[in-house]
Amino acid sequence: SKATVSVLNCLRLRMEGATEAPAAVAADLQKRPREGDAGDAAADPAAKRQKVDGASEVKYTREKGPENAVVWIREYMTQGVARPKCVLKARYEDFVVREVTKAGEVTRLTTLDVPEGIRAASEAGGGDLPADPAERATLGLEALLEHKVDASIVEGLKAALNKKSSLARGVEVPISGVGLTKEERTALHQLVKKYFPKLTSFAKDDVVKVQLKTDSQRENKWPRGRGDYLHFTLYKENLETQACFKALAQKLHCVQKTFATAGTKDKRAITTQRVSAYRVQAERVQSLNFDRFGPGVAKFGEFSYEQSELRLGMLEGNRFSIVMRKCDGDPEDIKKTLDAAGKRGFINYYGNQRFGSTKVPTYRVAEQILAGEGVEALNVLFTSKAEIVKEFAPAAAAYAKDPMDPSAALALCPQWCGIEASILRALLKNPKDIMSGFATLHRNTRALYFHALQSVVWNEIATERIRRHGTAPVVGDLVYDGTGAGHRSLPKVRRLTADDVATKPGEIAEFTLVDVVLPLPGCDPELGFPELDGARRADYSAALSKYSASGLLSGADASAGGASVAKSLAKSMNLYGGYRPLAAVPGDFTYSFTRYAADDDTIQRTEWRGGEHGLVPSTSVEPVAGFGEPEGSGEGPQLAMRLSFTLPSSVYATMFIREIADATTCNV
Repeated sequence: SKATVSVLNCLRLRMEGATEAPAAVAADLQKRPREGDAGDAAADPAAKRQKVDGASEVKYTREKGPENAVVWIREYMTQGVARPKCVLKARYEDFVVREVTKAGEVTRLTTLDVPEGIRAASEAGGGDLPADPAERATLGLEALLEHKVDASIVEGLKAALNKKSSLARGVEVPISGVGLTKEERTALHQLVKKYFPKLTSFAKDDVVKVQLKTDSQRENKWPRGRGDYLHFTLYKENLETQACFKALAQKLHCVQKTFATAGTKDKRAITTQRVSAYRVQAERVQSLNFDRFGPGVAKFGEFSYEQSELRLGMLEGNRFSIVMRKCDGDPEDIKKTLDAAGKRGFINYYGNQRFGSTKVPTYRVAEQILAGEGVEALNVLFTSKAEIVKEFAPAAAAYAKDPMDPSAALALCPQWCGIEASILRALLKNPKDIMSGFATLHRNTRALYFHALQSVVWNEIATERIRRHGTAPVVGDLVYDGTGAGHRSLPKVRRLTADDVATKPGEIAEFTLVDVVLPLPGCDPELGFPELDGARRADYSAALSKYSASGLLSGADASAGGASVAKSLAKSMNLYGGYRPLAAVPGDFTYSFTRYAADDDTIQRTEWRGGEHGLVPSTSVEPVAGFGEPEGSGEGPQLAMRLSFTLPSSVYATMFIREIADATTCNV
C-alpha cells in the first residue's frame, strides 16, 4: 500500500550509512537493567518440549521468553498472600482454551458431520436450472433456437461444448446474424449468461459472438442463495493457528488468507474456535478430519454458510480450563489466595507471549528500526530465530560477522526458514537497503514488532501507576465516560474527581481498578492521558524515548523526523493507540483440587482422544459432553489444582495465573 511504501522510505532514509557490523550479541541487546521479580523465580521442570506420541522429532524446542521484569510485569493486585509453587503446561492438554462468541456462547465441537440442509444446498446447484451441466446446455441450445439463431451455428456450438476442451481458447464463435435490434442483442447476452457460465458474449461488427472466458473472467461456481463464507469450528491440539491454516490451504489448493478467525489461540494447548473460509465447500473441509497436521492435531465440524467473514476482535472472550501440577502448598491456604484473586482480579498486563518466545523481546526489532539501526534490527531478528531454531544459528552468526555479504548467511540458512531466507535474498541486490529486507515480511508480522513496543510501554506505565498510587482508583485516573465513541471510534474518557473516589464508611465505592483505563500510546490526537505522577503524557513520552519511539505520540514533543515516521507507521500498521483496562476480574471462576501419581496422568478430559487413524470421538457415539471436566483416580502423592474461568478478549490468562501461583509464565 502507499502507506507501507511511505513508511519504508522514511525509515530507509534514516538508515543511510548504517553499514557496519554490530558487535553486540543477544545479551547486549538487553542493555537496560530491570528489577527482579520474586513471583517468577520458580523454574519449570517441563521446560523442554516433549516429543508427541506417534510423531517424528521436530526441529523446534521451547525456550524461555523475556523475563517478567524485562517487560515490566512486576506488581500484584493482592499483596501478602501465599502463592504456591506450581508447574504450568507440563502437558499441553493441561491448557484448554475455548472461544466465547459475541453471542456469549462457548464454542464446542460436538459433530464432524455436514448438516443435511447444507448438503442439499451444495448438491442442488442454483436457481431453477438443472444441476447437470449437459442438461443445462441442452436447455440453453433450445433457448437459442427459439431466439431464431441459425440452426447450423447452434449445432457447431453444441459440438464445441461437447469436447473435453470446450471451445479453443481465444476462438470467437458468431451466434447471430447482422441486423439485430438492441433489445434482441440484450436478450441473447442474457441467454448466454444464464445457460453457459463458461462463455462470455459480446457484439462485434454488429454480430453477437461468444468466447471461452479467461481465468480472470471465469465465475466461481457457487450456488445462488448460499452465503459466501463457510463457518466451522476448529479444534486443534499442539498446533499454531496460522500453521493449521497453511496446511489447510495446501490441502485444499487455495491461499492461506482464505481462512479468518476472531483471534489467534495458543499453540501448546487444546483450543476450540470458529473459523470462516471464503467459498470453500463444507464437504472438502470435512474430508480432512483424518489427515495428519504435523506434530499436532486438527478437527473440523459445526458447519454453516454465512454472508460475512470473521474478523479479529469478533469474540466476547475465551473460556479457560487450566491444570496446575506439582502444587506444594496447603489446599486451605491456596483457597484463600484463589478467593482473593477471584474477587479482586489482577493487573491486566500484556503477557510474555506478546513479546515473543525467546529472551530477546520482539520490541527490540522496532526499537532498532526507529533508531535507524537497520543492521542491528536484523541481528535482533536473526538472533531471536536462532534461539528457537538451532540450525539457523550459523546463518545468524554469518550475517552478524559481515552484513555486507548476505550471500554467506543465505548459504547457511535452512530451507525451512523461509522468512529469513526471503529477507537475505532481498539484501543480495543492495545489502545497505535494510528496509527492502523487512518489506518481504507480511504486513501483520511487521506490525507485531511495533505493537510489542506499544505494549511494553503500557506495562511500564501500569507498573508505575500501581507502585505510586496503589490498587484503588484515585483522582486523575481515566475511566470511560459512557457517552459513545469519539475520534476514529476511540472511546470517550474522563478523569476521576474527588467526588468520584470519595466514599463514606459502609458505602461501596462507585469505581474500582477494573474501571480505570490507561492509554496505549499512539498517534491519535484525541488520545487522553491521566493527570497522575508516573502516568502523564510526559511520562509516556519519556518511556517511549528509551526505545527511540517518542514520535509515536503526536504533537510538539515528537521530533520532526520521528513524527513523519510515526504518521506513516500509524496508517500502515494501525498504531493510533487506544485504551486498556488497568485490571481484570475472571468471570465464572471455579477451582478444585485433585491428587495424581505420575507426571503423564490425564487430569482433565478433552473432546477427542487418540485413535488408530488419528483422533476419534472419546465414545463410540459422540464426544464427551463434559469437556474439561476432572478425570483421574484422585489418588497419589502429588497435588494439582484445576482452574476454570472466562476472560475478555486480549486479556492474558497467564497474568491471572501469575497472581495466584508462583509459576513461570515465560515458557507459555
